[in-house]
Amino acid sequence: MEIKAAGITFYKLEKTNKFFLFTIDSKNKLWDIGGKHEEEDINPLETAIREWTEEVNPFLQNEIKIEDLKKYVENVHIEEFYVPKAKYMIYICKAPPFLENQEINNEPMEIDGKMRQTLWLSKKDVNEFILNNNISPRLWKKEFLNKFKQCYFTELSLSSQK
Repeated sequence: MEIKAAGITFYKLEKTNKFFLFTIDSKNKLWDIGGKHEEEDINPLETAIREWTEEVNPFLQNEIKIEDLKKYVENVHIEEFYVPKAKYMIYICKAPPFLENQEINNEPMEIDGKMRQTLWLSKKDVNEFILNNNISPRLWKKEFLNKFKQCYFTELSLSSQK
């Protein structure tokens, strides 16, 4: 399996609601948080963690260190979703307490030359992005959305999928 990039999406539970940490770009497209594999990355999960800290830390009150995130993900259950057409690995797991309890600056800011906003989105919000086709090309793959639906969105309709 060839993997050229990887991302990680954390979720948190509040009472009976599940919230996912995603990025929204200036075109109102939903993106997971990740990017291209670099030479120093030992494996795709390390790529995802490095990219996550690069892209999310600017939105946080207290920066999260790569080492802390690595330690956390080594000890929790992580779902893996491979998107063959994009050669992309997506990891999804419960957010660490040091992220769940942090305030996130919801204001758009420029990261890597692009305006982005990082937000905790409810299942309903994520569902709206998907139903309105406002989802990144790397996520808008039937094989990923079907697996994601099975794990997290039993009520999600994928009838308008590409």
